[in-house]
Amino acid sequence: MTAHVTNDRAKLVFLGLWGALLVVAYWHTFAWFVDRWFAVKDYYHCPLVPAIIAYLLWRKRDKLSAATQRLCPAGLLLLAFGILLHLAATRVGVRFVSGVSLPIVAAGFVLSVFGPGILRLTAIAYPLALFLVPYPQHMMAMVAMPMQLWSATAAALIGKGMGLSVIHSGINLTMNDFTFVVAQECSGINSLQALLLTGFIAIHLMSMTLGRKAILLLSVVPIVFVANSVRVASVLVTAQFFGPQVATGFFVHGFSDIVVYLVAFMCFVLLGSWIAGVGPGHSPPDPTELPAE
Repeated sequence: MTAHVTNDRAKLVFLGLWGALLVVAYWHTFAWFVDRWFAVKDYYHCPLVPAIIAYLLWRKRDKLSAATQRLCPAGLLLLAFGILLHLAATRVGVRFVSGVSLPIVAAGFVLSVFGPGILRLTAIAYPLALFLVPYPQHMMAMVAMPMQLWSATAAALIGKGMGLSVIHSGINLTMNDFTFVVAQECSGINSLQALLLTGFIAIHLMSMTLGRKAILLLSVVPIVFVANSVRVASVLVTAQFFGPQVATGFFVHGFSDIVVYLVAFMCFVLLGSWIAGVGPGHSPPDPTELPAE
């Protein structure tokens, strides 16, 4: 009993020292994280990620306690790669690459010290940690531009189908004397980030095969695209009946972002239920038969 307690204390001390070393090594990266999180509204989801990861790991505390632990030298390769990536990124001042190295270092440490069993149980933490990273605005713009073009094209088709005289040119939609520019803020990029994060968590909690989870995760992009296209089309309809000021005012820059996300999330949940086989004509699983965390 005494040996067991001593062993547990040694592990806690070791983990504490490792955590302190990690904080020191990534101090400037963490400081950059916090500065960007609260300076740019595109990263409003980032501060929630540590709490989400902690909760998901806490749910598996019993399995983690019972899992077999063993040293795995192969993890040192992953750990070394993450450390070298961090050092190189720090050397050239590319903070977001340093942030990307963090889950690699963490995964390498867990694999090398605790073994593949613990790595599998904590696997959800590493991809989720990528949502901590405030990616550069030019990278966000590269993703947003195709979404802007696709949303503008789809909205123009919807508007013409509803009888509106819409002239489509790139990301510009002109109707009578009103021109609406599908800017980056209207591309759906914020809704995409939010749905990817919540969708990733939802998929982790769902009981389905890995293949079905992958299909559901890939569905996030088309779901957001459709929801955002309808949103842009609704701007044209609003401008037609209530005027451009109403269409481009609170409707566009106010609650519509939230509406797009909520509609997309509802579609995601419905699709997930159908993929999991809990759609119409199927009985939902007995909660007592769900796998325990």
